[in-house]
Amino acid sequence: MSGNTDVLMKTKIFLVKICIWILFSIITGISCAAWYVTGGNITQFYNRGDSLQFYTEKIVNNLQNISFENEKFIIQGDTAQIVFDSLNKNNQWNYLKTDLYNMNCDSITAQIVFYDRTWQNVGEQELNLMEGENLYQLNGESFSKVVFCFENEQGKEFSINKFEISTDKMKDDEKLPAVSVLFSIICMIITGILYWLKIRYGRKGNYKWGRGLQSIYILVGNEIWRKLRNVPEKMRNFISIFLFSVMFIFLSFINVYGLFFKKMTHAYTMFVLIGCMLLIAGLNIRKPLKYRNWNNLLVISWLVLWVLTCISDFIVTKKSAYFSFYGYFILFPTGFLFFVWNNQENREKMLWQLLKALEITFVLCVVYCLMFRPETDGYRYKGFYTNPNPFGLYMAVMIGVFLCEIDYYIKCKEVKILKILPYAIGLTTAFFFLKKTQSTTATLAILCGALCWGIEKILKRHMKKTMIAVMCFVICYIPVSMGLQWGITNISEAIGTQIVYPVDYEYASVRDLDDLTGTIHVYAAEREDMSQTSQRIRQKLLNSNSINGLFSGRLYHYSTYLSQMNLFGHTKRATVYGSNINSAHNGVLAYAHMYGVYIIVPYIMMFVGYFSRAVRYCKSAENRNYYACLPLIIYVVFFLENMMDNVDIPFHWIVWFVFILLGGFLFSMREEEKV
Repeated sequence: MSGNTDVLMKTKIFLVKICIWILFSIITGISCAAWYVTGGNITQFYNRGDSLQFYTEKIVNNLQNISFENEKFIIQGDTAQIVFDSLNKNNQWNYLKTDLYNMNCDSITAQIVFYDRTWQNVGEQELNLMEGENLYQLNGESFSKVVFCFENEQGKEFSINKFEISTDKMKDDEKLPAVSVLFSIICMIITGILYWLKIRYGRKGNYKWGRGLQSIYILVGNEIWRKLRNVPEKMRNFISIFLFSVMFIFLSFINVYGLFFKKMTHAYTMFVLIGCMLLIAGLNIRKPLKYRNWNNLLVISWLVLWVLTCISDFIVTKKSAYFSFYGYFILFPTGFLFFVWNNQENREKMLWQLLKALEITFVLCVVYCLMFRPETDGYRYKGFYTNPNPFGLYMAVMIGVFLCEIDYYIKCKEVKILKILPYAIGLTTAFFFLKKTQSTTATLAILCGALCWGIEKILKRHMKKTMIAVMCFVICYIPVSMGLQWGITNISEAIGTQIVYPVDYEYASVRDLDDLTGTIHVYAAEREDMSQTSQRIRQKLLNSNSINGLFSGRLYHYSTYLSQMNLFGHTKRATVYGSNINSAHNGVLAYAHMYGVYIIVPYIMMFVGYFSRAVRYCKSAENRNYYACLPLIIYVVFFLENMMDNVDIPFHWIVWFVFILLGGFLFSMREEEKV
């Protein structure tokens, strides 16, 4: 049995090395190819000068006397316009590249008018737009806004594949894929030879990852233990739960008022959060700390990831405070909390503290929503946030928490309905608020997480007990939903306690069908019935006219961030639609853009390691009834949301804290304690 285990472990290590080798080679190959083909440099591999693309999903929001039907633009009046008003700055834009198709005429004459930021006319030019790819040289002055005017072109139709302006003549990058493959193969050969030489002639031995950090943790932790060794156990648990609750409430507060992203207050918010984590860690040191076995993919990737962010911070100074020094905060205070957690004899004790804090915070959240945050007709519900999407994500996390609380009782010898009932009510409440947010990604993410939970129940043959728990949920759903609906409709209005945030009316309940293809402007719905989440998702799937529309315009964000990749990262976010406050809507791209392209390797491998150990914990915890599915459910929710949005912003979201804390919980397992 031991021999089979060793063979299996060696096979896993070999496969991990192969994945890292291939991933590193692909990144290197694409980066070198972009550098070679476009004449890039170390600060921007893909160098095409300043450029700005306008996709169909952006253009449809800026039309005058032009309709958009079935992927076609149709000029309706004698005078029609397309307005482009989101160029990032006054630039000498010299070239326009168009790719038109489905034209019902030979050409369309357009009068282009150039404007500066104050809408002062700085030049005009006439162009004949023709089908296919065409490159036009512009002769306007420096401008930041441009209007395409069509005179007497009524009835003409066209579809747009690409509309792009640039400062430099656009280089032909059609050979980029082939060159990328070539460079990737070359890199694989070179790195393969170097690794073979290392194996053949290098020094052999097992390196104990994180040993230096652990020495620092032990030095600090044992001193704290001497000071706090006499604190009663009940007091430790009470204060730890209180501090976790303070952290989560504080996170909600700073998000509502934007304090996290303000330079003047960011340091104070970090001080509070780091202070809470250090206090929690100190209170949970119950004996002298010892070295842990951190030789696994999750920890190694985690260490490399945050060391690379420290290197990036040292080389490229971040202009925004909330992008700086995360590596140091993660490696030391946060890593110290993980190390203390791994030293616990009863590691589920801190897990229990975390869950109780989340549940306390949830109860306070529900009370706050009922008392102060009424539902507004025509707008998606935001709860205690200013945006329905993070509120929906928080509800998805709480659904996962309540599922695992119910799971605990399902795995007991006898199902105790009275003990399941409070968690069934909590599950119903979280589900109700998630529906109200109409958050597509959060809904899909928790559906996948719940699917994992259900599959685990089927595999372990807990169907009878699971059905009892499901019936509790079904029985609770109607009365709880009706009560909550009445509460968010009437209570705050009746007692006059409504709290309105400045941006409360930016998120419509349902987007108009025309706007489903757009991504920028969202208007209040002119409908009597309040659409449910399922309707919004169904409309997206059925009515989006392109992949970019289906993904709410994210493809342009992705392409913009990809085109600006470099070796050591950037000082700020990429400029998208004329603004650098737009996120990448993808955690991998966000980290690669901010900290350098090679951070993709440890970032992806960290998720692979997390998933592997979450599945392993789900299996090993089965006989101990300790929230076995929780790390796996939170992983699925976070991972799926992180691929579509930027939830991986350290110390910003509750879901990030839950995800990262559970990752630290998985750093070391009971069977690995001997080092």
